[in-house]
Amino acid sequence: MNKKEKSHSVVTPHELWLLNGGVDRRQPSGVDPGFKYRNGFLLLAAIYFTTRLLFIPQLTLAPFAFLPDMRDLTFHVQMRGFYTLAVALIYAFSYAKDWHFSRVALICATLSFASLVSDAFNIYSLAAGPLAPLIVFSILIRMGVIYCLFMNSVRDNLAPPLPRSFFK
Repeated sequence: MNKKEKSHSVVTPHELWLLNGGVDRRQPSGVDPGFKYRNGFLLLAAIYFTTRLLFIPQLTLAPFAFLPDMRDLTFHVQMRGFYTLAVALIYAFSYAKDWHFSRVALICATLSFASLVSDAFNIYSLAAGPLAPLIVFSILIRMGVIYCLFMNSVRDNLAPPLPRSFFK
């Protein structure tokens, strides 16, 4: 006797839902999938710049061929590192708690743009000779940060629903 066995799942859909933590793992409709990638880039950029500016300011200043009569800029570089850390923490809090996120992201983008322009006139213009490739790379990363902050500000209505996390 060949009985056809019915193939059925041992786990019911409700049990599967509970095994997933009671949360639907799919992304809700109307959510910009780019938020995850832009915020990941912003997190990596914040870690990169904060580490370079706070812990190894001499390495940050090394590619610049400053004229011999320039004063030591180590303290300025470390203060810029604290400034970067403070702005990154305010942005992260605003994103995680949805605390005026579009405004905070736009303010952060504006501050980043103003810092880049300020550095162009105050730091990059004082360098003797052409800019080193590492400096050009840092400038491109900063332009990417400005783009990501601006896009997150513009598309805040398509942000993932609360509770938000940087690691999902």
